[in-house]
Amino acid sequence: MDAVIQGQMKGWHSTAAAADRTPLVIGAGLPRTGTSSTFEALNTLGFGAVMHMAVNFQQPWRIDTWRKALLAKRLSLNQGELKLKPHYHPGPAEMPDWSVFLSGYGATLDSPACEFVPEFLEAFPDAKVVLTVRDSDEAWWQSYMGTVGKIGEAFGFHRQKVALIPRLYNQACLAEEIAEYWRQKYCSDLEQQNSAIVHSRHNAYIKEIVPADRLLIFNVKEGWQPLCDFLGVPVPKTPFPHVNDTHGVNKIITTMQRLGLAMWALSLGGGTALAIFAAKLVIRHGGLVASWHKLAAQGGRLLGRK
Repeated sequence: MDAVIQGQMKGWHSTAAAADRTPLVIGAGLPRTGTSSTFEALNTLGFGAVMHMAVNFQQPWRIDTWRKALLAKRLSLNQGELKLKPHYHPGPAEMPDWSVFLSGYGATLDSPACEFVPEFLEAFPDAKVVLTVRDSDEAWWQSYMGTVGKIGEAFGFHRQKVALIPRLYNQACLAEEIAEYWRQKYCSDLEQQNSAIVHSRHNAYIKEIVPADRLLIFNVKEGWQPLCDFLGVPVPKTPFPHVNDTHGVNKIITTMQRLGLAMWALSLGGGTALAIFAAKLVIRHGGLVASWHKLAAQGGRLLGRK
């Protein structure tokens, strides 16, 4: 089943990584702030390959590295002391050599990369920072909890459903750990409605640490002009890629959970009938996960503006 998930992500498309490339654009915006629209835009402008959360599905070895680095940040917030849940043990807390880890990528976007802006500023001194934002905290929170927030939901329901699929389980642990980091840094009661302030507090933090001449505060509704002016590139003749992914992301999450539950049923003795059911799920829904961004670009613009 893990091999199936790996195969399903082959539709993810970005400019191919180039060995001699390092990030020139640091995406500082939270998930659901237009990061996938910006993903398409940066590829069009020649700043690919772009490191985005979905890259972890194709390259699952990266998840452990992100988790160890995030644990190091969480420990630093608590002066080295942190009570971890049993499944939050990715290994020793350590930061990677970012120039090696991100070699071949021209830009970073989305979480968990947006949690490491201070480290990226130091590692990539020539990079510029694009802070993607939503119209309001409430708009961000509603979008986040209606989609990817489900992966890191309270009590780990998603993680438990996919526990028998290593790739998805590790991804779910990372999503929960990102939410734990937000609780520590921005808002202790993340499941409550007032947790929308994570958006404004994160944005304020980025504005505080990034020099003004290296920072663009960007709403994808603004289109090409401010982004191109900031990056010093011509405005493309093609329209800015405004894409909407709520329906697509939710279908992907549902697919993951159905596959996970089918694996649980098989492991508990569901037998041939469940095996056939699981196979049908893979056939029926495989294209959804496989085409994460391809669906956005070619299939009704399903994944993108967040």
